[in-house]
Amino acid sequence: MPHFTGARPNAALLYAADGYTTDGRDIKGRHAAGEGFLHGLLRHGGLDKLILHSESRAQAEQCARANEALLAGRVAGWIPLSEPQALSQAGTLFVPGPDLGGFAWTRQRCAEPRGWSLCGVTHTIASKAAVGAIRGLLRAPIQPWDALVCTSLAVRAAALYLLESEREYLEGRIGARVLALPRLPVIPLGVESASFAPAPLLRAQGRRALEAGLDTTVVLFVGRLSFHAKAHPAPMYLALERAARATGKPVVLLCAGWFANEAIRRTFVEDAARLCPSVRVVFQDGRKSEVRARVWHAADIFCSLSDNIQETFGLTPIEAMAAGLPVVVSDWDGYRESVREGLDGLRIPTRAPAAGTSLDLGQRFAQGIDNYDGYCAYSSQFVEVDIGACAQAFRKLIEQPELRRKLGETGRERARSVYDWSVVVRQYQGLWAELAESRRSAAESAAPATDAPLDQAGLDPFAIYAGYPTETLAPTQRVTLAAGPPEERLDELLRAPSAVPGQFRELLPTRDELLLLLQAIDSKAGISVAELSLALPEERRARAVRALTWLGKHGLLAFAG
Repeated sequence: MPHFTGARPNAALLYAADGYTTDGRDIKGRHAAGEGFLHGLLRHGGLDKLILHSESRAQAEQCARANEALLAGRVAGWIPLSEPQALSQAGTLFVPGPDLGGFAWTRQRCAEPRGWSLCGVTHTIASKAAVGAIRGLLRAPIQPWDALVCTSLAVRAAALYLLESEREYLEGRIGARVLALPRLPVIPLGVESASFAPAPLLRAQGRRALEAGLDTTVVLFVGRLSFHAKAHPAPMYLALERAARATGKPVVLLCAGWFANEAIRRTFVEDAARLCPSVRVVFQDGRKSEVRARVWHAADIFCSLSDNIQETFGLTPIEAMAAGLPVVVSDWDGYRESVREGLDGLRIPTRAPAAGTSLDLGQRFAQGIDNYDGYCAYSSQFVEVDIGACAQAFRKLIEQPELRRKLGETGRERARSVYDWSVVVRQYQGLWAELAESRRSAAESAAPATDAPLDQAGLDPFAIYAGYPTETLAPTQRVTLAAGPPEERLDELLRAPSAVPGQFRELLPTRDELLLLLQAIDSKAGISVAELSLALPEERRARAVRALTWLGKHGLLAFAG
């Protein structure tokens, strides 16, 4: 932890209310992260005043009113966007996203490259805007005293992939050799651990409301209820069904979240009835702060099986740990770093197609055939979460209350010692102090050329995000068929809206090709992926191999070593 002499470092916050509140109708991770960061800075930053950089004084005044209790009499100062030179008074501008390039050019226009540092942070980096912002850092006058905070090692690797591909392009296009990068420190998101402390009365009330008896296990999911933008529920539903049947114990799945529309709500409800009929599934509106505050206390286990490239860190598992809940999470990007296997919870292996199989996904996105939701949705359909391993994890936790208690206790301690905002804010302030020292002593970077490359957002998602899954599908991987007639199960799957959303059907092999694959697996137990690929013409093989993870995701087949 950094040691500060005198006043602790401060920064001006680039402010718009949307970036720092969870009061909206469509709450995303960046909203929760921004609100938590602002509150954490006010509680634990030791600040004399809050400094806001915004379009209007009204925005600064709105922020002061919304956070009056946390300001506790301190001033909320305002630096207009039209007067960026005044940022030298703060020393650092915090940007709640990765788009530092525009602010670097603003600083350059002010002829004050040493006037202040820039500090951004990653949330999702899968959108065209985020990809463009990160790649654009190489063309902007970024200095050694600027930083883009990565919330996980996995997202840092993805950001470096984007930067290196842009570097290669610029070297080939304009012969650029000296390309300055910001620092890329890894600092996690935080939680206010004390607000999740156990509350026996709230637990009793919550379980009564759920009609959950002493022998009932309540499994909790918190977050957007979106199979295309957060986590597909099929692996969770299927694994809970297996665990409930195996244990013979009553299980309630409590989903505290929100649906973007009625069609998605209907899909979640219908899939629950179809895939986990033995489990009682309850949906509550997680946009309500009182619901989000209450559900942690009623649960026994937390689950989040993220499979989506828009995820980078994952805040809800940290909140669950702070609440003393054992967690079952997918082994996926930031989840892998925050949840220690067997100590705080159980991580479920994930599998994605190898890089090079999905350039069409990136091209469709780049050309506007698919929007951002479609790009994320179709990519996630090809990410398998190990249903068998998940069922075993649920079964173990359902049958072993003492293990639940042990994992919950170690998770609570980890949330307090590693992810509490009091710890995370200190890391930010330590970074800001390092950037200030760099402004004093480091050599200035030469401004790179302004020749702008073509849009390069259309990349294979499983090349950019190769570090997210546990492993990629290898040619030597063995494949076995799940129980049941393959043709009947395939036709049922192809009719399920959540399994074939939007234009996803265009990304799959034909029905006949899929059936050919299933029949080949059925005829030879343990057939390898390489052998299977030979069942189709060469030009169709990549698509066929990619579809194997989709079939595994929905329980039609399984993979072995």
